[in-house]
Amino acid sequence: MIYRIILFCLTLLIFGNTLIAQPTLVSDRNSVLNIPDIVALDASATHMYVLSESEGLIVFRTNSDTLQYLFTSEGMQQRGHTIFADARFAYQYGDRNRLTVIEPTSLLGVFSSTILPAPPSAVSRIGTFLYVAMGQYGLGRLSLNSPSQFDSPPDRINIPGFNGVILDVVRMPLQLFALGSNGNLAAFNLDGEDLEFDRIINIDPSIQNLFVVQNKLYATKNSGELYEIRDNGSLDIKFRASEPIDDIIRWENSWIIRTVNSSILLWDDNEQLHELRNDASAGNFITYVNQKLWLSNYDELSSYHLQQQSRQPVTSGDFKITPIESVVVPFPRAVLIPLSTSNVNPNNVRFQYSSKIDNATIEGHGFYWQPRINQTGVHAFTISAVTNDGRIDSTSFTVDIRSFNSPPRFYPTRPITIMVDEHFTLPIKASDPDGSDPDLIRYHGVDLPDGASISERTGMFNWTPDRRQV
Repeated sequence: MIYRIILFCLTLLIFGNTLIAQPTLVSDRNSVLNIPDIVALDASATHMYVLSESEGLIVFRTNSDTLQYLFTSEGMQQRGHTIFADARFAYQYGDRNRLTVIEPTSLLGVFSSTILPAPPSAVSRIGTFLYVAMGQYGLGRLSLNSPSQFDSPPDRINIPGFNGVILDVVRMPLQLFALGSNGNLAAFNLDGEDLEFDRIINIDPSIQNLFVVQNKLYATKNSGELYEIRDNGSLDIKFRASEPIDDIIRWENSWIIRTVNSSILLWDDNEQLHELRNDASAGNFITYVNQKLWLSNYDELSSYHLQQQSRQPVTSGDFKITPIESVVVPFPRAVLIPLSTSNVNPNNVRFQYSSKIDNATIEGHGFYWQPRINQTGVHAFTISAVTNDGRIDSTSFTVDIRSFNSPPRFYPTRPITIMVDEHFTLPIKASDPDGSDPDLIRYHGVDLPDGASISERTGMFNWTPDRRQV
């Protein structure tokens, strides 16, 4: 009995200190690009497209291990926040009816654009034709032979026996699929650029999106499930996320999933789902280039590698950023806030900030902002701390920049003796502590002697005293 008790205690001790193997995304620091306000990201085998809310569309050529900057097209963020790239073009659209085709090898960047009868929800190219999911207006086709032909009304593809609106369209090497809202999946066969209707496949009507991964067709529901679609329309579930899926990448024998709320999940070959990132404010847009995963993290974009790390079970002593209290600061005083974290070596942490304010900086472990004269008011900031092994924590605060109007300050004047019946002048000078424009200062005399005056604009005092005023 004594032996059993001792063995039981040892077992508790061993399992109490068990380390958990946790996959972690680790940034390749030599690949980091600083791009503010990233709102969309996609890539082909030859080009990467980064859409910034403040900078516009930034295009890179992808080499075997580096990116080569090509150009920035300002104002492109106004054309929508969805970017889809293929081997020749990229396509940009959003919640309006405009569809733009981007040609990365062109000096102008934009190949052409057109206005559709409805906002596009998906596009897919076959040769010189682009097929567009146009909701209640069905499946459209546009020619890419020339910019003028593209900027023409789309041809509508007749789909026999098809009901509902077109939600999505994807292509595989020899087939094109159009997803309908009523459980209809239209299949077409491809012969070069020729499209031949094959059949309607009846599937679960709750399917909302299609994905093609490694030449296999997958579907997702708004409840977060991912299914493989069989030829007969049956669905084989792969995994279930906790929220709707936005993007999927097959990488290093695992699935990288981005949800609509910007979480990053990993589904491994052991059929386990791991949460890698959950900070929605970081953006966490993903793409795949030359066998590398690229991920945006606030204003940084870099390639990542997967690393298995052993961690203790989650406790209250996990990595955290120290909360920052909101502050009120008089203009033009600078804002300087120290940044710190707990339960991690400070040398293994880097900080980033996100805000509509673009002239603040992170300097080491400190936040610095020198407000401009037009930046009074309350401004929100989020500071994120990222460890070398990919852990993230963030805190938010506000800075209220107030314009305190300090009174003017007079330059001192010594006592002066003046003569009776002689004209006397005295320049009175003052400065404004809140600014350097002397034209903003006005001078007014109060209880002046009879006959005395002061210039409102210049401050010049004038007086000719008589004998009664001795």
